[in-house]
Amino acid sequence: MAKTEKQREAWRRWYEKKGRVSGALRHAEWIRKHKREAKAIQDRWYAKHGKEWGAKYREKNHEKILKRQRLRYERIRKEAGPKAPRPPKKEKTSEECRAYQRAWYQKNIEKMRAYGRDWARAHPETVRANGERYRRENRGHLLAQAKEWKRKNPEKVAAIKQARYARKKGAEGRLSAEEWATLLALFDNKCAYCGVPLDNRNRTRDHKIPLVRGGSNRSDNILPACRSCNSRKNTKTHEEFLAYAYPAGTANP
Repeated sequence: MAKTEKQREAWRRWYEKKGRVSGALRHAEWIRKHKREAKAIQDRWYAKHGKEWGAKYREKNHEKILKRQRLRYERIRKEAGPKAPRPPKKEKTSEECRAYQRAWYQKNIEKMRAYGRDWARAHPETVRANGERYRRENRGHLLAQAKEWKRKNPEKVAAIKQARYARKKGAEGRLSAEEWATLLALFDNKCAYCGVPLDNRNRTRDHKIPLVRGGSNRSDNILPACRSCNSRKNTKTHEEFLAYAYPAGTANP
């Protein structure tokens, strides 16, 4: 065996016997002196290999990890001593529960509304089926509720009917509640033709050019009129009705 080979063999034997321990000691000493650099190296390694290495380690040492966790849990329980008895839980009444739920809902109302809209868009068939079942099971209550609402809101009912009629006739535009209130204020809440005061019983919306003759449902084609004048006007235009109801020489109130 050549001298160099003998030296290499001697070095291997020495390394097997003392070199690993000596290398580990030198490594530990370097880490102690260069903590910041060592931490940076460790962070880079974990960022690149940490998840993969951790998954392999957990898979390979599953039983060892469970055993270590059980021993740690038993040690903590032993050090903590016996558990203190829990105080008796206060039983809430149904009214307290409902009050808490109402308060929580009011606090998170926007989040709940957004959740409800998202859920309804994702489950249209369920929403439709639930609505049909509710209307079927509560038909009497819903009819009474609708009747009461119509009694209290005659103006809104008339507006809904007229908007539906306008859609059927294919008329353009839609008169909003604000625009209707502006028209009433402009005519001092009186009929645009005869001047009588208007109330919920005789107030109507008249189209200067009737819908059946191609008129629109916009504010510039609508006037407040009493029920009598609107019926007399029938399908006449604004100018035709004025010429019919107030011929030349007759004053328009």
